[in-house]
Amino acid sequence: MRHLTPPFQSRQTVGVGSIIRGTLTLNCAMAYGDRKSERVNFDRGVPVFMMGIDGTWRRACTMRDVSQTGARLRVEGSLEGLDLKEFFLLLSSTGLAYRRCQLVRLAGDEIGVEFLAREKKPKRNGLRLAQKQG
Repeated sequence: MRHLTPPFQSRQTVGVGSIIRGTLTLNCAMAYGDRKSERVNFDRGVPVFMMGIDGTWRRACTMRDVSQTGARLRVEGSLEGLDLKEFFLLLSSTGLAYRRCQLVRLAGDEIGVEFLAREKKPKRNGLRLAQKQG
């Protein structure tokens, strides 16, 4: 089902009960402004947690939208005193699904975060070949 929303944004509504427990509705919208990738908006939000890199703090929050490169979160509680330069966004209750993030925008109780790229490890095969040749 497609409908136009001002100002000329195209949105498509899709059910995602198989992706997320319960029946949530999400909107797929092309990126607005200079965003790099398409956003998925969650009407009811998805409960997630923010956690410090060193594990010393944790905050409950609701993910309002997400893309390949970042997310918009509504934070429960104060952000005062937290190191938001780099932190984890825990996407599952067990912490097995997570993304490393940094703060890029703050607006009231909502924040914008950018997902940080994972550091690539050198391939072991290339190292072994170099050792055999040398």
